[in-house]
Amino acid sequence: MEGGTRRCSKCRKYKLVSAETWKAKFGANGFYLTSNCRACCEAASAAIREKREKHGANKENISEEAEDEKLDLSSFIGASAMDLDAFLGALTDAGDINLFSALVDVSGIEKEDAKETADAIAELVWEKIGYRFHYHSVYHFKNSATARYEYHCAQIATRQHKSKKGPEGKKQRDKGQMQTFDCQGWLTIWAAPDDDSEYFIRIRHQECHEKYVCIDVPEDVKQFIEENSTLRSYQLWKEILKKHPLPAFSQKAVYNLWFKRQQSQWRRSDNELDSAKILLEEFARNPIYQIESIPLPADGGGCIALAFSLPPLLRKWAGTIREAALDSTFNTTKAGYECFALLGEVFGSGLPVGFLFIKTSSPDPNQKEKYIRAFIRDLLDKWNLDVIQSLSDKDITEINALLAELPEDIKHQVCFWHSIRIVRGRLSVLARRPAFYDVNEAFREFDWIDRDFLPIGQLDPELQTPDRLQVAQSTIPTIKLCFQGQLAERSAPARPKLVINSAVAASVHRLNSNPDSDTNLERLVDSFDDDEEDVSEDLSAEDRIDGPNSWFEPGETVFAASSSYIFCPSVHRAQLLRIFIRHFCEHPLLPDRSGNLRSAKQIRDAAVFEMYKFCEQRGLREVWAYMWTAWYCPAKYKIMARASQPDFIGRWRTTMSVENFWRNLKHGTLHHFLHPRLDQLIYLIATEESVTEYIYQRIKDLEKGIEILREQADHACHDNRVWLRSMKSHNIGGDVAQMAKDVRHFTDTARETRATTWAQGTKQSARYTRNTMGYKVL
Repeated sequence: MEGGTRRCSKCRKYKLVSAETWKAKFGANGFYLTSNCRACCEAASAAIREKREKHGANKENISEEAEDEKLDLSSFIGASAMDLDAFLGALTDAGDINLFSALVDVSGIEKEDAKETADAIAELVWEKIGYRFHYHSVYHFKNSATARYEYHCAQIATRQHKSKKGPEGKKQRDKGQMQTFDCQGWLTIWAAPDDDSEYFIRIRHQECHEKYVCIDVPEDVKQFIEENSTLRSYQLWKEILKKHPLPAFSQKAVYNLWFKRQQSQWRRSDNELDSAKILLEEFARNPIYQIESIPLPADGGGCIALAFSLPPLLRKWAGTIREAALDSTFNTTKAGYECFALLGEVFGSGLPVGFLFIKTSSPDPNQKEKYIRAFIRDLLDKWNLDVIQSLSDKDITEINALLAELPEDIKHQVCFWHSIRIVRGRLSVLARRPAFYDVNEAFREFDWIDRDFLPIGQLDPELQTPDRLQVAQSTIPTIKLCFQGQLAERSAPARPKLVINSAVAASVHRLNSNPDSDTNLERLVDSFDDDEEDVSEDLSAEDRIDGPNSWFEPGETVFAASSSYIFCPSVHRAQLLRIFIRHFCEHPLLPDRSGNLRSAKQIRDAAVFEMYKFCEQRGLREVWAYMWTAWYCPAKYKIMARASQPDFIGRWRTTMSVENFWRNLKHGTLHHFLHPRLDQLIYLIATEESVTEYIYQRIKDLEKGIEILREQADHACHDNRVWLRSMKSHNIGGDVAQMAKDVRHFTDTARETRATTWAQGTKQSARYTRNTMGYKVL
């Protein structure tokens, strides 16, 4: 091209083709000379600048693309394209680059299209100069295959994404990022038409800064993740560290790749509820999983819900279930669904039979209860569950739903552990007044109740004298005398005049003043309760300003105006909790400490009398009003006391089976996921061997082991000690044969020697044994 002459279309003069007289550009047809000579082009550019200045145009609004179109490539007139190796060598020799341009023959790069070729060039530039360039944009020339690709420096400050805040405004954290610079680093690649391998490349980088450190996951690691997606993310990371001991990439990057691979298994839609419904339909058609969706009311009313059951477990053991526990967990899914699980008691263990997920947003009254009732009704009707006892915590919605759907003669039991926790917490809240106390209801049933023993908020102002409102500020012991086999309760004298110098008083003093007395109440609860998890928390009295809503009854919303108001002095809380625990656990089938059996009515009368007298003698008006309203009135006593069902003692008295199920699910399966989506949670429940398969196998082992032990026990002796001791020292399942061997050994040598292979065991194992062997009272 250089050396000849060419006519300018502006001045009509023939001029020598050279860099001094002509300009060159890269356009739709590749590298070309401008139609006007250099002098005419510069004159036209000057006229344009003058016009802009005259009209006040803002030069900053001129895009970089427009400036790039004016790029003068006249220095390349007559030059031939350099090969790729020479281009890369020149980059290496150039060192710190401010502006670098080259016409390159890229035929050595074998890619399918110009975009992939441009990406490959950007990678090669990064490898040679240490600056990484990210793809920005492309401009396609009209009526041509030529395109211009723009890449910006990965560390340029003007191209970094700003932190985005979440819609809820909670836990806002700015993501950490690498150091950025005002380097104005851009890589521009003009790609010639497909039949031309000549690309024009320009690198502009006005500030030299620290090189880019790659934290991308290598290809071999990506391939490993793809091939081993069934492993957990932490398992993948352990294997990756064996090949990459000091990786530049993070464990989070590996997790993200693994998570994207996992999404294809359970994500069916961007909307997690729609995706979950589609997933349930797929599972229903798949004989491997056999999950069955449960129909729920169509009217939302501020609620979104989804429910399903587990037919394989129900087909095998639905006829065995006599007790069922319902409980929920929060903060499990990312969208905030409340997750309910209904577990049936099978051989003392919890068998999950159905799940319900509800998300509420200003729901209509009783709307949530309607969904729970539909969930329970479907399971009862379809699988003919013959439940004789149901359990829940003190959530009124769960209680109402269970009472409404189950037969009237079934026993509903409030969880023992939750009840203790609520009473202990409520007694420690100082300033909340009790709900309205219906003294007429109490007097109709028990005419010895004083009608004037009312909470301060309901007491006539004329009766609010200092003498009436006086509260004992120290512990008053309750003395019980046994006369001719009968217990007679005698309380201490009037509150202000109590003086006891006996050993009883000394022991009471030690209970409250000993530095180690924090565990006294725990030991006491332990004596009533074999559930070790029930007393794992510190039961010492702590004064509180307020507490969670689950501690309070409807109507307990008023705070006392007086700063001197105390709901329950701390010195009385331990005794109150002892009395409450005893009343909770008493039963007509269990003899009292004198060995006498009492009817359900006798137990209730004695329980109300003891709690009332305790509060009356100490001036605990507020506490008695709370105890009657929340626990001792006929409706609440029926679901609190085990004595309200005199015909049998249920195997379960807590909802710990459901709590334990959710705990194992969260700590064992969901422990590697941060608040999964609803569809992902359903997928994990259905497919994880650690959830359904483990439970199925565990119940089968229990069934097999109990059959063997019952058979051996029938042949051994008429009491329960044989299998009880064996159960303490062995696990049901793989050791069934050994347990049976121990039982036979004990049978053969019972009158001569003792089997030394049986361990002492724990209270929890003894309780577990009693549960698994039936309703027989030990």
